[in-house]
Amino acid sequence: MSTNKPSLNKIHELGITIFPEKDANDKDFEPSEDFYGSDLDDLDDDFVNDNYRQGDKSTDAVLCCAMCFTPVCYQCKTVGNTFSSKLALNAYVEDNYSDSANRSDSRDVLGKGDSTKRKLRGSTSDSERIVKCIECNNVIAVLDFSNNYNFKNVIASKP
Repeated sequence: MSTNKPSLNKIHELGITIFPEKDANDKDFEPSEDFYGSDLDDLDDDFVNDNYRQGDKSTDAVLCCAMCFTPVCYQCKTVGNTFSSKLALNAYVEDNYSDSANRSDSRDVLGKGDSTKRKLRGSTSDSERIVKCIECNNVIAVLDFSNNYNFKNVIASKP
């Protein structure tokens, strides 16, 4: 019961590279040899160096949010198992005592000392503050008292 059916490769020309035919009337038509813009990587690197890096422009990694992959830091240094930087992008510092400041009680208004007010609010200006991704609100870093971002919950990639 053998039938002489042609194979699928021959019917549908699978595996055969098809080149477009050049129209003799079209002078501008040239098949492209390079579909990759080799100069685009250099242009992107120059843009990042000019806009997002300061000083010596060296970095240990490029950091992205672990939840939405948004770039959050282009210039950082490795400190132990974490990354530290003076700059962060696409992030905001959460003001964790703003809600309690809006609901201030009478003890806060009656002229207590500044340090007592901070204790009542549950936070001090010298404490670490939470930094969140602007896209997905994931906690990505902690801003310490010397304005250094200590990143966590980020994905590090080669610069």
